[in-house]
Amino acid sequence: MAAPNYAPQGWVARTLSKARAMIDGNVSDPTGQRLGRYQEQISLVPMIGEPLLCDEGSLMMSSMLPSATALQLGISATYSAITPALVFKNNAPVGPSNPRCHLRDIHFLIATAPASGTGLLYATVVDNVPRVPTQSVLGTPTTGTSYAVTAVCTNIDESPGIVGQWYFPQSTSGGVPPAAPAQGGNARILVGNGNLRTVIPVGAATSGVQDDYRIVFGATDRAGQGVLSSTAGATKIVEYHPAVTIGPQEFFLLYLWAPSNSVTGMAFAGLDVSWFER
Repeated sequence: MAAPNYAPQGWVARTLSKARAMIDGNVSDPTGQRLGRYQEQISLVPMIGEPLLCDEGSLMMSSMLPSATALQLGISATYSAITPALVFKNNAPVGPSNPRCHLRDIHFLIATAPASGTGLLYATVVDNVPRVPTQSVLGTPTTGTSYAVTAVCTNIDESPGIVGQWYFPQSTSGGVPPAAPAQGGNARILVGNGNLRTVIPVGAATSGVQDDYRIVFGATDRAGQGVLSSTAGATKIVEYHPAVTIGPQEFFLLYLWAPSNSVTGMAFAGLDVSWFER
C-alpha cells in the first residue's frame, strides 16, 4: 500500500512548448509522465480532432479523378431499396479487434440536373448483409451500374491497410441507378426523406454555376448553413447528418431521387467521400 503522502512522479510542464518531443520508436522518457503544476496527470495532446486522426493515418478518401467524365446516376424518381446511389462497405473480417469505419462526409457537384425533377431527396441506410452493387470496369457502364473506387490515406507518411470501400454510380443518362441485392432483416433506415432541394437541382459542366452538396456526418450540433433549399440558382447545400459507424462486413447506402424525374438522370461533375478507420 502506498504511503498516505505518496505523490506521482514525473516532470512538470504547464505549456506544450516545454514538452519533450520523442522520436517514433524511442523508449519513453525515464523521468516519468508529464504533470501539471499541481501534479495532476496531463491528458492534453498537441493536436485534437481531425489533425490527430490524420497524423496517425486514420483519415481516408475516395474521389473522382481530375477532369473525369461525369458520372451518371441514371433516372431516379422514387426510393427503392435495391437502387442506391452510393454504397460503402467495411471489408475488415468480423471480429471485435478489427477496425470500424466512421463516415466523415459525402461531397458532390451536379453536372446534369434530373430532367423534370421537382426537388432532390435522400435516404441513408445501414445493413449487415451483402449489399455490393453490380459492378463494372470504369468507363464501360454497359457491364454494370457502379464501380469500386480507389481509396487513399491522407497522410502520405503512412500506408495502412485500408478496409473501407466505396462504390460510385456509373450508369447512363437514361439508364438506372446501381443495382444492389435486397436489404436484410436488420437493415436500419437512418434518414427516410431527407430534403436537399425543394426545386430542381442546378447542373452544369462549368464550376460555379452548379449545385454543390455536402453531407457532413456527426455535425448535427453545429450551426445551420442559413441557405434556402428552394433557391432557384446554383446553391451550395450543407446537410448535417448524425454520426455513422460501419463495423466489419457491414454496409452504408445513400439513396438519391428527384420526384418526377424522367428521360434524363442526374450526373455528377465531382464526387468525393471521406471517413476514418479505427
